[in-house]
Amino acid sequence: MKVFVGEKQEKMKAIILAAGYGTRLGDIAKDMPKAFVKINNKPIINYTIDKINEIPEIDKIIIITNNKFFSAFEEWKQEAKNEKPITIVNDNTNSNAERLGALGDLIFSFDAENIDDDILVLASDNLFDFNLKEFSEENKDKDAVGVYEIPKEIIKNKYGVVELDDNGKMIGFQEKPSEPRTNFASTGIYLFKKQTLSLIRKYASEGHSLEGPGKLLEWLYKEKDVYGHIFKGKWFDIGSLEELEKAKNDFS
Repeated sequence: MKVFVGEKQEKMKAIILAAGYGTRLGDIAKDMPKAFVKINNKPIINYTIDKINEIPEIDKIIIITNNKFFSAFEEWKQEAKNEKPITIVNDNTNSNAERLGALGDLIFSFDAENIDDDILVLASDNLFDFNLKEFSEENKDKDAVGVYEIPKEIIKNKYGVVELDDNGKMIGFQEKPSEPRTNFASTGIYLFKKQTLSLIRKYASEGHSLEGPGKLLEWLYKEKDVYGHIFKGKWFDIGSLEELEKAKNDFS
């Protein structure tokens, strides 16, 4: 009888970017992370954690925040009692003027946690009901960005816009364009293979903007293949009061 040995399951780290200062939410996020804004009496970040827990390959969740909110996240972590281990990383900034930028924080987390695995990267102010496990399974061998279809009149000047070919491969990116070429908005959810981490470091070393992942995507798809994954369901980018109110009214 032949015995077939299964392939070793690759591990993955989930990284939640939560070092912003929520300036667009005004007083709501003045003294607490916007990830703690509640929808149906549940913090936004808890919804994201629930989705991450469904992915068996993920063996650690890393949340990178700032010095202002570090202790709040540590307290939240103790109350959360999550099934997967959670590590809170402090990027040591204290104000919006000092912020490292989303990509600066991502690279900071690489170094702080010695990350050398595939990574799932998420924004902390996302609220959604789609399946991250499916996203991970369908893109296990490639880099991918989650996209969401939004009418062009809504997407313009507001979201990063992803262009895909007929095979779903990324062939273009526009950062908050006034004239979008597609209606695929980047959701702030990404899968990067561990081999891509060195490319992210290369991008930073060349002096490119570290403010947001959009500029990285615009550069990365020219360096290697990146694919789009079209999410179906509900998605809200809780970065503004307008989107927060929509989420409170529509999300259940």
